[in-house]
Amino acid sequence: MNDDRYLGVRYAPGASKRGHVESYFFKANHPDGDRAVWIKATIFAPLGRGASAVAEAWAIAFDRNADNVAVKSTVPLDRARFTKGALDVDVDGCTWTPGHARGRIETAGRTIAWDLTFDPRGAPLLHYPHRAMYEGSFPTTKLVSPWPDVRVAGRVEVNGEAWTLERWPGMLGHNWGARHTHLYAWGHCNAWEDGVDDVVLEGASGRVKIGPIVAPTSTMICVRHRGVRYDLNAITDIARNHADISLRRWRFRGANRVVRVEGEMWAETDRFVGLFYANPVGPTTYCLNTKLAHAKVTIEARGRAPMLLRSRAAALEIATHDEHHGVRMHV
Repeated sequence: MNDDRYLGVRYAPGASKRGHVESYFFKANHPDGDRAVWIKATIFAPLGRGASAVAEAWAIAFDRNADNVAVKSTVPLDRARFTKGALDVDVDGCTWTPGHARGRIETAGRTIAWDLTFDPRGAPLLHYPHRAMYEGSFPTTKLVSPWPDVRVAGRVEVNGEAWTLERWPGMLGHNWGARHTHLYAWGHCNAWEDGVDDVVLEGASGRVKIGPIVAPTSTMICVRHRGVRYDLNAITDIARNHADISLRRWRFRGANRVVRVEGEMWAETDRFVGLFYANPVGPTTYCLNTKLAHAKVTIEARGRAPMLLRSRAAALEIATHDEHHGVRMHV
């Protein structure tokens, strides 16, 4: 049974006094890594009294054998629906509810439409070790995956071309905070080669900016294998974990008495889609987004044989303020 406290919207009108960004994001990968779809609903509340909050719906169709297609729609927040205490979102006709995502977006002659179902079961994947960290002011950005491992069925249309999804590995995530993290890498994979379908890996590394100072990189790594949790996210783990973030690659490693995880995710430039992520205050963040990343991960868990996992269907997002990142910006 899922915990609804991680599904309901966290935005409140008073948040505009300090700024607020919040996202629900859903992705599904063809198991062979040739195609993927990503859809997202966001709230953006600029800093300042009287500032107008907006809701956004986004979608990207990734195709290894064709051009990526990205679309976006923006409406005033009072014309959208984000429900407290449950997943019930509607942005410009694009809806997200437990087990169902449906919508259509057209941007400059590009169109993506989708009608997808999934089985909303399983425990949420919490990146932070204490639930209280999701309710207090620290850390400033909250990240959770209410459904980290689902199987997706249905139909996607990309500029009129129909894609049929049959048990594509997918996930749904939720994040919120006062601004986007200064620099971060986020990765997720549950579509592995060699028939491995019982491992989920998700992690994130980030550098938070506190005033003029950028803090050292912090890294959290979470693994689910056959229903067993292996989390490298305790305070002592975060102090020992290590990561390197470049504009095309995320390397990470961590270990404790129960598990050791080491790996990397990377992609070629044309596999990334550049997205403009506005901040309530400060410069725009450039999100370099791909759902067709390569992954190579070693997992050594106590009592289990070591695993070397590979994928070409991993999700990788790298956020930067470097305007010379070299990725084509789409929306």
